Amino acid sequence: MFKLCPCGSLKEFSVCCHSLISGQTIATTALELMKSRYCAYVSHDVEYLVATWHPDVRSPDLAESIAEIEHDN
Repeated sequence: MFKLCPCGSLKEFSVCCHSLISGQTIATTALELMKSRYCAYVSHDVEYLVATWHPDVRSPDLAESIAEIEHDN
């Protein structure tokens, strides 16, 4: 099944941001990173969002906070 990537690239998700979110590749530009993080947000992939947040500024309870926000919506 053809599923467009939520990042707006007009590419199929499986050949766009999926490889970044699944850990098969890493973003080489800030734009790739931000688009993949948006896709993770849309698909509720908390693990990827936390993993791509710089540890120096990442709250220890970030995953819990994101989960709470998703629960409220």
